[in-house]
Amino acid sequence: MTKFIVFSDLHSEIIDNYKERVANIIGESVISQPDFIINLGDMGYFGQTSNSLCKVENQPVNYNIFYEEDTLKYKDRTNEILESFSMLPIPLINVLGNHDMDFNTKSDAIASYDIPNNFYYKDLKEVRLVILDTNYYISDSSKEIDYECGNNFNEKNKQY
Repeated sequence: MTKFIVFSDLHSEIIDNYKERVANIIGESVISQPDFIINLGDMGYFGQTSNSLCKVENQPVNYNIFYEEDTLKYKDRTNEILESFSMLPIPLINVLGNHDMDFNTKSDAIASYDIPNNFYYKDLKEVRLVILDTNYYISDSSKEIDYECGNNFNEKNKQY
């Protein structure tokens, strides 16, 4: 039987107890010895928080706070989390979450998560995992656009 652990939305940039939550996931992984761990995204930021394609007047309140802070500390947090998981002898499968691209490009997130593409598959034991990227939106001009660097907040009538 295949065993795995799934987690999502650590949001290390906005939720203060991320270290405790990561320690709990890692602790449970050591105890239960799953075949793999899946991160469903939104772990944190992978870039400078001033790196945004979103006009200031369109930024949500929490997004604007990070933008004005103009820092790399959240990228450092995310890298620290990924480093913690890399110490385990258990594969970590990463999926792109929408907030993983709030202040960076999709290619930055792909490189940081060390995944081959924004969609891929992974064979583990008797399981084939198919990883898909749903981080797109339909622009006001009806074009499919990659979500990156907060660009979706500029659209008034976006569809997902």
